[in-house]
Amino acid sequence: MIQVDLYYNKHGRIRRYTVSGHAEANPEGFDEVCYAVSLNTQIATNGLNEVLHRKVTYSIDEEDGNLSVCLDSEPDAKTDAILQTMVCGLRHLQRSYPGQYLSIHEHRR
Repeated sequence: MIQVDLYYNKHGRIRRYTVSGHAEANPEGFDEVCYAVSLNTQIATNGLNEVLHRKVTYSIDEEDGNLSVCLDSEPDAKTDAILQTMVCGLRHLQRSYPGQYLSIHEHRR
């Protein structure tokens, strides 16, 4: 199972997120759930960095299926738009592939 953890600041905006695990939706071939989660979360990181020019600290371990992303500054309306779009995509994916493939946890202050 893939677990996505979303960490919100005291203003209700996502400051960091982590992704860990593998969906194993198709253990004998291409795993579309892993691919979709990876693409969705990495595009958000790229958007923060390359479109908004916000500095982010991130690490990727593709073998273990781990991604960790943290904004180096406080989130604002623009970063929130990108990250809430990511969450929207993840929730749609979760509904499209019901079962034990994707778990999303929100951590609020």
